[in-house]
Amino acid sequence: EISTLLNTGLNKDTLSALLGLCELGVNPEALAEAVKDLRREAQRLREAEAAAFASSRDLGGHRGHADRGPAAALPHAVPAL
Repeated sequence: EISTLLNTGLNKDTLSALLGLCELGVNPEALAEAVKDLRREAQRLREAEAAAFASSRDLGGHRGHADRGPAAALPHAVPAL
């Protein structure tokens, strides 16, 4: 798969969508910057969720194994860096 060969970290569908946008005339450099920005923001949110979860556990908010933290309920469309 080309995504693996290029070491993009993108899945097939995402890479296909990005290539389609390029074919429609979207500036590839601007698109690459947008992807980088989205990855940075996703990482920031994951870290904030983890900190909030750790803080709630420290305050006695832990409810056992059924609670896997706030990140468990959210889909992660952007892969980790």
